[in-house]
Amino acid sequence: MEQLKQNLTKKIQEIFDIWIEDDEFNDFESFEGEYDDFVYRRFNDGDTDIDIDDFASEYDFCYFDALTIIKEYYVDIGEHFENYDDKDKIWELVCLICARDATYEITHDPKYKKFYHHDPVGDFKNECDEKIQYLKNRDWGNKPIDKVEKNTKIRYFQHLKELDISKAEEDLKIINLIYQKYMKHVETTSNEDCYIGYCDYLKKEYNKLFDFKCRGLAAVLI
Repeated sequence: MEQLKQNLTKKIQEIFDIWIEDDEFNDFESFEGEYDDFVYRRFNDGDTDIDIDDFASEYDFCYFDALTIIKEYYVDIGEHFENYDDKDKIWELVCLICARDATYEITHDPKYKKFYHHDPVGDFKNECDEKIQYLKNRDWGNKPIDKVEKNTKIRYFQHLKELDISKAEEDLKIINLIYQKYMKHVETTSNEDCYIGYCDYLKKEYNKLFDFKCRGLAAVLI
C-alpha cells in the first residue's frame, strides 16, 4: 500500500512539473495555492490525468491496495461507492487522495524553490500560530484532563514556535500520558472494536504532533 502511494506521488509530481513549467509566484503561499488548484482541476472532477493501464504497466498495482487507502482516508466509504466493484471510481478516488496527501511532500520539494521566495522558519512559526488559535477556539470537554490536554497542546506549539525543541519534547511526553489515560478509560468502558479504533485514532493524532515537531527541528537546523 505504501509503495502504491509513493508511486502515485511520483506520477502526480510528473504531471505537476508540466503544469507549473516556468511560472513565478510572489511567495510560498501562492505557490502552494497553485498546487491546490492543480489538484482540484486535474483530480477533483471525477476523472484523473493518470491512466490506469499506463500506470499498471510501469508499477505493480492491485485494487485491494487502492481500496485500503480509500478506507483509511474516509470514515464512511459508503458515501462514495454504490458498488465496490466500480474499479474506475476506485482509481479516480485513490488518485485524488494521493494528490491531496502529497501536498506538503511535493510543494516543499527543494527543486521548486526557484519559483518563490521560501521562508521555512517563518512558514513554520505561522503554522504554529494557526494551530494555537485553533486549540484556543475549539470546543473542549469540562473534565480536568480536557483542560490539561488543551493547555499542554497550546504550550507545545508555543515552544515549537520559539524553536525550543527540548521543552516541546517534554510537552509531547505529557500528551502521550494523557492519550494513554484516554485509552485505559475506553478499554474498560467500551467493546473491543471501539477500543481498537480509538487507539488507532489517538496513534494517528500523536504521530501528527510528532511529525510537526520534526519539522520544527528541521527549522532549527536550517
